[in-house]
Amino acid sequence: MIWLRTLLGRLKGELRFILLLAVVIAGAWLYVQARHAERDRDDVLRRAELVCAAVGIKWTAKHMRGPGEACADRARQLRADREAIDQQSVRLLTDVMRRANAQASADAQAARAALAQARAAETRMEAANGKVEHDTVGADWFAALSDLAGLRRPAR
Repeated sequence: MIWLRTLLGRLKGELRFILLLAVVIAGAWLYVQARHAERDRDDVLRRAELVCAAVGIKWTAKHMRGPGEACADRARQLRADREAIDQQSVRLLTDVMRRANAQASADAQAARAALAQARAAETRMEAANGKVEHDTVGADWFAALSDLAGLRRPAR
């Protein structure tokens, strides 16, 4: 404990120097923090100028609320336009998909009907083939062949 008492005794003699050293250290720390804040501010300002240039407005454009406000207004307008375009695109895509699905459904139904007609025509052709005698075919056989080929029946 004696060493602590002697240390405190020496420090009391150097109290003014220690206080000056603490003030210098605090000042240096504040100086460094101010430089960091300036660097960050300059970086944010540079990025804002780049963004404003991208939307077609200068950061320094005159506006009653100050610099950057014209740019912010334009950015808000572009965002609103983009949202409207996205909504319109979704609506159009939905309509196109709905029409495509309806067309695919109609095509599938037409294909089923054509398949049923082809099967019926094949059955009629087989029946007409069964009725053929002495290798002589008649109008029914030709009508069945036309049905099988997808042709119209002859007018009677």
